[in-house]
Amino acid sequence: MPPLELFQRLIEKNGFIPLPIQFAHAAGVFSLPRAHSDPFDRLLISQAREEKLTLLSDDEVFKNYQLPGLVGPET
Repeated sequence: MPPLELFQRLIEKNGFIPLPIQFAHAAGVFSLPRAHSDPFDRLLISQAREEKLTLLSDDEVFKNYQLPGLVGPET
């Protein structure tokens, strides 16, 4: 099954709501601390902050951000 079709089926099956990337999400990247340089992670963090969502990750580097709504691995 092509990836796009698979993702669409999973979204429908699980009741997810896609969250498009907005200009405010991209701009918010510049106000983040420079805890690391992965652009996709930084965009996800900015998007979660802007939308007041909780972002869960088991990536150790997320602990370095110490931002509301950002949940990393237990210390």
